[in-house]
Amino acid sequence: VVEQLERQTEGWIAGLYLFSLALRQDGLAATLMAIKETDGHIAEYLITDVLAQQPPDVVRFLLTTSLLDRWCLPLCEHLVEASAPERDAQACLAWLKRTNFFIIHLDDRQEWFRYHYLLQDLLRRWALVRLGPDQIDELHRQAAAWFEQQGLFEEAMHHTLEARDLDQTARLMQRALREVLNREDRATLDRWLSLLPDDFVERRPWLLMLKCLTLQFAWQLEAISPLLRQIEILIADMPVAWTIADLSILRGAVLTFQGELAYFQNHMEQGVQYVQEALALLPESWTYL
Repeated sequence: VVEQLERQTEGWIAGLYLFSLALRQDGLAATLMAIKETDGHIAEYLITDVLAQQPPDVVRFLLTTSLLDRWCLPLCEHLVEASAPERDAQACLAWLKRTNFFIIHLDDRQEWFRYHYLLQDLLRRWALVRLGPDQIDELHRQAAAWFEQQGLFEEAMHHTLEARDLDQTARLMQRALREVLNREDRATLDRWLSLLPDDFVERRPWLLMLKCLTLQFAWQLEAISPLLRQIEILIADMPVAWTIADLSILRGAVLTFQGELAYFQNHMEQGVQYVQEALALLPESWTYL
């Protein structure tokens, strides 16, 4: 048995573990016979075989949470209850811990976990078939909402992008901009812009402001003026949903750039006027501006 198992799994530890899980449920003879008849995708067969023996609630939990790169109980409860309130996320997580079913602890307190990549890849393919694209998009939106509530904006953006919701992604960038800007994190600003199509950025004043900031960090000041004009045009058509605070900060940022440009063009009095107006509009928490 050991010799055959070594040949079939090539000594792969994950394959050996999968075999042991299947063995508990099907017995030695049945498992070995099934492995012999596979076309070489032993791991996928074993995972499928083990999952087929689990209660529907556990399988549904696995499919739902497979969309997450990392997860904890409150996040799982948020997702599971949003799609099926009658299901018990805590019981499913307890089963995963008890069986050590290809979950990996990410912290010493054992609050955060992820799935083994092989299992996650298979579960995501299953989820696409069993749940369908619309429900998967909704789960991504629910996950984004939870991460946003925790102040984890980067992970929230990941899920809005997976749901192809660019408007929500842009809103999250606006919410997270102050912190990123205050720590002068140019790399993050550059990366954010790379995630969005150019024509989408050009229609949104906050994203254009983000682009101005990346240009300022790169000292490409001559490219900022046309963007400031476009921002002012868009501000004139301000949507009702905007708050007074949003508009005040955006106008303050525009004036800050106008003051900087005036300074480097030796228009000192005009520059002073711009920055005094900007200081009256910008909250002290926007320390970089």
